[in-house]
Amino acid sequence: MIDMKKREWLKIGAVWMIVAVVTIGLLMFQRSAESGPMVSGGKISPKIDLQAVAGLLGVPDSLAYIVATIENHNHSARVFYGKSAGDTYLDPDVLTEWQIQAKSAGYTGTAIQISNGDELDCVFYDLNRILVTATSAANKVQKIQFLYGTGAVGDATVATEVAMYVPASGKSESMVVNMPRIPCDNKLWALAFSETDNATIDFIVGIHEYDG
Repeated sequence: MIDMKKREWLKIGAVWMIVAVVTIGLLMFQRSAESGPMVSGGKISPKIDLQAVAGLLGVPDSLAYIVATIENHNHSARVFYGKSAGDTYLDPDVLTEWQIQAKSAGYTGTAIQISNGDELDCVFYDLNRILVTATSAANKVQKIQFLYGTGAVGDATVATEVAMYVPASGKSESMVVNMPRIPCDNKLWALAFSETDNATIDFIVGIHEYDG
């Protein structure tokens, strides 16, 4: 049997051991925070606030890069574009809508070209909003698919699609569009799909532009 005095000494020893471990841990944390770089797997990894980042031209998939892209996206100006009179491409100074004809058998209609890849002065861009101003098929479910690429529309990549249900009143607010950032020299097309065959949809688009 361990007498009372030995038990007390064991308790005191255990307490001091815990205090020592906590103190050492705090000192190591403080030293790491003050010194900046931390050693992981034999390699020095800079803290995120010391990581050099150059916007979207930084190190892909790094945490600092991701934070920079989110900040850039949330606080970049959005510009709404209409259809230019000459070539039907992006023009920020007009409010003329594009009109697309939708098919009821999926995206089987004729695509319209929205951008020729040479109207924007930026490095990357993304379609961020769409404002539908009119449709010949109110109270029907309809979708617009956006595609991008540098060649012909037949070789384009699907960027995203937007679903809508425009009431008979025709009143609607601009809708959020989520899509990947794409290089500004990429063309942009649209296709439409509707419950009503040959329905028309009129719209303008809002775009985020990024310098890097």
